[in-house]
Amino acid sequence: MKKAFTLLELIITIVIIGALATLGFVQYSTTVERSRLAEAKTNLVLMSKLVWEYYFKYGSLANITSADVGIGSVVPNSCNTSFYYSYWLGGNGGS
Repeated sequence: MKKAFTLLELIITIVIIGALATLGFVQYSTTVERSRLAEAKTNLVLMSKLVWEYYFKYGSLANITSADVGIGSVVPNSCNTSFYYSYWLGGNGGS
């Protein structure tokens, strides 16, 4: 006589696999969000350093632009805009 899985055994197996997949996806999403947040924090720290450099060089922040703090630029050692966050220099309307 052939041995086979019953329908109940197959359904239980599918439910268990679905539950494990759901937990894995939630954990993956959490990890991705943490990495995006870490990227944003790194960019903000770099932008803060660039603001201070600008201030020490010119003695004022009156004419600072987004390009001066690396927003949207491709200058080496400068942060670029992220695909997940938008950076805006609020003091001058974001120019």
